[in-house]
Amino acid sequence: MGRDSPPMRYHGVMRAAVVLLTAMAGCNAIYGIEQTQLLPDADTRPDIDHDMIPDEVDPCIAGPIDRADDTDNDMVTADQDPCPMGDMAGKADRDGDGLYDDCDPHPASAGDRWRCTTRFLDEDVTVALWDARAGEHTFASGGGRLIGFPDPDVGTMPSMVSFRPLIADTGTSVIAVRTSPFNVPYTFRLWASAGDSPSSADVACELIASDAGVAIRTLGTTVLATSPLGTGPSKSADFVVVAELSPGATGMNLVCIVGYRNASLMEEQVMAQGHFDGTLGRQGFAVVDGLALVSMLFMYDRD
Repeated sequence: MGRDSPPMRYHGVMRAAVVLLTAMAGCNAIYGIEQTQLLPDADTRPDIDHDMIPDEVDPCIAGPIDRADDTDNDMVTADQDPCPMGDMAGKADRDGDGLYDDCDPHPASAGDRWRCTTRFLDEDVTVALWDARAGEHTFASGGGRLIGFPDPDVGTMPSMVSFRPLIADTGTSVIAVRTSPFNVPYTFRLWASAGDSPSSADVACELIASDAGVAIRTLGTTVLATSPLGTGPSKSADFVVVAELSPGATGMNLVCIVGYRNASLMEEQVMAQGHFDGTLGRQGFAVVDGLALVSMLFMYDRD
């Protein structure tokens, strides 16, 4: 009997559990509620901006400080503001797509849909999302600005590349960066498709500014078109460098645009087009010549 007692107690516990579960099911039926279900485990995939969306599927990786920012003081936080560089009320929207011209990568052609803005205010997210590759060094950061300048002592340039592609290769996407040089000449690259390490396969939109004028060209592509040199910028010019990527019959098509202001933002634009084969890499930016601030990054999708 002594050896039979533990199994008897075990079966007694099991009978009690069955009765309890049966009672729970009966209560659900009596009170007309759904069947009791166990909650799934929490998603454990990385989420560096803590917005409850895993990084691998997050369309906008921006930290809490960035999301709550209102740099233009229009009472609209950055996570809801498609144009954080100025109050949209009463401003020009030539193509009627809901984007104020100053923030519209195609101000005369409708179809742009704002997706994300970041001002690099959250240091933890900036460090986690962006990093230099081998043979490059990072931008200095602080106060919502990234400061970049080549290091003549070691011969490296500042370059920040995202830890994963920020845009997909299945539709038309636009990534844009606002940058302000301290002086000219100035050469800035917006990486449209960068590899894990620097190589000739990197694809970029390269802005070249000097007293003679402003030019934009594609790097790492077959050149399809370029526009004439723009007029010379003022010493305090702000540039918005735009890379538009769309799938072609093979590979990807790239349109590079630079808008800049002397009196008002996006006063003038120059453009270049190219095409490249291969898979889409990561995005980022670099300063090849001069000293500059990077203050904002925008992303859009385009119909």
